[in-house]
Amino acid sequence: MKYDCKIQTSIENNYFHPKSMRSLWVAVLLVFFVSPSLVEAEPYRISGIITYSDGTTVNYNDVEIVCNSQEYDCHPFRGTESTTDMYGIFTLDLDIEEYHDGAELILNVRNENFSHIIDISEMRNSSQNFVANDIQLLQSRPPAPILSGFTCGLIIFSLVFGMVLVRTATRLMTPLGRAEFVGYRAPRIVQCPECSGHIEQHRLISHLIVEHEIEPLDAGEIAGIVFSEIEMK
Repeated sequence: MKYDCKIQTSIENNYFHPKSMRSLWVAVLLVFFVSPSLVEAEPYRISGIITYSDGTTVNYNDVEIVCNSQEYDCHPFRGTESTTDMYGIFTLDLDIEEYHDGAELILNVRNENFSHIIDISEMRNSSQNFVANDIQLLQSRPPAPILSGFTCGLIIFSLVFGMVLVRTATRLMTPLGRAEFVGYRAPRIVQCPECSGHIEQHRLISHLIVEHEIEPLDAGEIAGIVFSEIEMK
């Protein structure tokens, strides 16, 4: 009987030894943390057509996954994005695991949010190899760039035309303006280099010849110098 008691005591000491308990807990934790990573992820594809409120397709726009703050299963996919093609079709490819089933993803398109619930069974049973998720925005289709450019050009042309019209009408209110409108142009006034008097440009040569008795050739040279100085100003 003494021998049996010693064997039992030895077994109990070995079983409840602190080192043995610590090793057991380490093994449990390793199984807990490592086992999820051993599960093979499977592909999950979301695809659909995005349209405006009037039914026209949303072409070449970004689609991005955002998440609600409390939806922790969504966070691994946050920031995943795609771009619609010329037909408004988008495709998001994800790698998911079983515990993601039922998680809510938020699809953001042109600052509008739309919910998508991950459904693994629907993906597995889909003959098209994707989960359909069509989206219709609340906003209307923005004006086309060509139409916007044409509108801007029309506005600028209208402003310029209005300014010219107002300026013309203002000049027609004066006698000189009315005369210029029908083709009359007021002569340029120049200063005589001999007497510093002001005289019409086309009369300067005759003025030099008659009033100052300058030879015609010299008068022409003096007038030429005066005209050159005016053009340089």
